[in-house]
Amino acid sequence: MKVKFFITIFTLGIMCTVYFVFFSSSNSYSERLCNQIEKVDSECSDIYLVDSNSNIVFYKNESKLMFAQTNDDLTEIKTISGSLSLKWMFDSDEPLLWSTIGGFQDGYSMIWGFASDVVKSIVITSENSIQPNKIKINDELWLWYQTINRDQINMPVTINAFDGEGNKIYGKNP
Repeated sequence: MKVKFFITIFTLGIMCTVYFVFFSSSNSYSERLCNQIEKVDSECSDIYLVDSNSNIVFYKNESKLMFAQTNDDLTEIKTISGSLSLKWMFDSDEPLLWSTIGGFQDGYSMIWGFASDVVKSIVITSENSIQPNKIKINDELWLWYQTINRDQINMPVTINAFDGEGNKIYGKNP
């Protein structure tokens, strides 16, 4: 009985060792994605976010923040879709900067940009007052984005930004 138990444990141990040696990778998911990105783009220094709902990965390339489209499994990069220069934000006095891209992926458009740390809330009023996703880049800067489930974005785009006390610090008055 003890011999069968020992053989079973020993066999399981060998199977686990073989699995980890042959099937596990020492690279992290971010490193693997960066390697995939570098097959299409020249550099990937950091992955900020992988959005599994929209199959988008945000990453840093030199001095730009980029986004790329992935396959449904989030394992391969299909195309590099856009960029925002970090210099653009640091050269501006505005608390919020943004851009749009229409029809970048089948049935998707996106509004995205940068916000300084004084911006606590963003509302895209032209898209039914939705609040976009925010990704912290550093203590003073946020990347924000919102995918839209259609090829085109409602025009004109209207965006409002508010500080921590609810005061509007960016956007047009109604």
